Amino acid sequence: MSESKLPEKQVLDYSFARANGVLITTLDSEAVIIHRASTTFEAILEARRVKAQPAVLKEVSNGEFETLA
Repeated sequence: MSESKLPEKQVLDYSFARANGVLITTLDSEAVIIHRASTTFEAILEARRVKAQPAVLKEVSNGEFETLA
C-alpha cells in the first residue's frame, strides 16, 4: 500500500519578503498580509498563493515594516 504524502508547508522566502515589502502572519486565526505602500500587486498575490487561504491586507509604513521584517 502506498502512503499519500501531504504537500510540504510553503513559506514565503525571506529575501523575497524583504525585497518586495510583504510579510505573512496570522492574527486571531486570520491570515494577514502586511505590506508597504510600494508593494506590487504581484508580490501580494505571491504571498496569498503561499498562504493558500483568504487573507486581510494591512498596509504599514516603511519604518514599521523594517521593525517587523
